[in-house]
Amino acid sequence: MNTFTVKNGIIGPESVTVSVTVEPHLNLTDMCEAFERFLRACGYYFDGHVEIVDDFDNCKNTETEDGEEEDGI
Repeated sequence: MNTFTVKNGIIGPESVTVSVTVEPHLNLTDMCEAFERFLRACGYYFDGHVEIVDDFDNCKNTETEDGEEEDGI
């Protein structure tokens, strides 16, 4: 099993742990989707998807629905 885990570091009733456990046979696409769910469970918000890129420095920029450019990462 593969597990993503984060703890907020607070001791007591406000202590929070978020874990996502996935099957070891998942392909890379499924692992990226599981990691997206983990990030969202931790409170991150993003439009789009986690992707594997060959060359970070040369990622293509994409255009959002309102016509603004955003990083292709």
